[in-house]
Formats: sequence, C-alpha cells, structure tokens
Amino acid sequence: VSLCSLGCSETHSVDKAGLELREITEAIYKEFFPGQTPTSGDIREVFFSIMQQEKTEDGQCVMSFPEKRKELLAYVLEQARKQGKLNWGYVAGIYKNMAFRGIKTIEEACEYEERRRSSL
Repeated sequence: VSLCSLGCSETHSVDKAGLELREITEAIYKEFFPGQTPTSGDIREVFFSIMQQEKTEDGQCVMSFPEKRKELLAYVLEQARKQGKLNWGYVAGIYKNMAFRGIKTIEEACEYEERRRSSL
C-alpha cells in the first residue's frame, strides 16, 4: 500500500485515506489474524498506530500513514504473537514501553532488543 498524504479538510482525500486504512488493516489481519474480520474498533486501533499528523507551513493539517509507522506496527504485532498475546491491549502496552524508551522506529526497536538480550 502506497503512502498517502492528504489534507484533513478535503473530503476526497479523507475517502482516499479511509480506503488506504481499510487495505492496510486487511493486510494486517491476513498476516496476524487469519480468518478473522476486523471490527471498526480494530480499524481504529490500526489508524491510531500508524497515523501521523503534521501542519504545513501554511497551517494546513496533513495526515499520512508513513511506511515507518506501518513497519513498526508489524514489528509490535510480531512481538505480541511471539509472546502468545496477540491482542490490542498487549500491543498498546508494547507501544507504551517503546514511547517511554524513546523508540520510534523499527531500527531503534531492534537495537533496544539487541542491547536487552546481550545484558541477560
């Protein structure tokens, strides 16, 4: 799924973002929750996990689903799956711990995991 940047006030762009979000969620569910259909709550969880919002120089709100955030969500879901705790509550806990440690990318997450393992 390609990166989609859009103006928050544009209806057509919002429709495009909604379509992209559904496609991303379906891909995630195919990989991590095979045979399950995502609920509106699941779609919301994916949205808040991958959405990035910024203001342009002219003050317009721009929302996107950057690849780095999609990759990080896939990493977090894989970590939850490895622990046998593949649910949004556990995923939220991983994100909270990552935020506490200042981890924002998959590279930083892997570096942290490497340091953690070598200290055991």
